[in-house]
Amino acid sequence: GLGDKIEVELAARTNVSEALAELERCLGEKACILAGAALASETDILSAHEPLPKNGRLALLPPVCGG
Repeated sequence: GLGDKIEVELAARTNVSEALAELERCLGEKACILAGAALASETDILSAHEPLPKNGRLALLPPVCGG
């Protein structure tokens, strides 16, 4: 549900794309929730090849539709 947390151990130089791939692996059949999602730090939306921030906290943002 809303606000659920997942803890994943990642290598020190993991980028956003690699982190999303690991989340997919952990979620198994529920990985479809990641389609079109983005990762964000406390201050920025992160691009796919950007390294993860050092603070270890990320938010998963669902895709947004509308106009």
